[in-house]
Amino acid sequence: MKLSPLARVKKEFGSKEKLVAEVVSLLKSLSETLPEDIEKKLKSQTNQKLMKLYNNAKKVSELGKDKVIEVILKAKRPNAKKVDEDYRKSLLRYPVSKLYDMYLSASKALKKSR
Repeated sequence: MKLSPLARVKKEFGSKEKLVAEVVSLLKSLSETLPEDIEKKLKSQTNQKLMKLYNNAKKVSELGKDKVIEVILKAKRPNAKKVDEDYRKSLLRYPVSKLYDMYLSASKALKKSR
């Protein structure tokens, strides 16, 4: 039987506050700038959204943010000889969940094109 989001949070982290602390630490490791009230904003989110954000941030940190961006750039312009630095800079400002979703789409597109 599938656990509810609240049950998953309690089982894996003990409390919502501990999950928020984990998410904040992951986001700080992936981004140079975070809003000062990020913890307050995250505490108001649902358990399901927090778990999704945690999982996405964990996967991006495991893969490496640079590798995720490289895959997205390759899929966007597969035959480009020069990397589009402006696009790379804009990708660095994207939220972690959006980057991970773009990475999944890009990796599927690259597999199809092979």
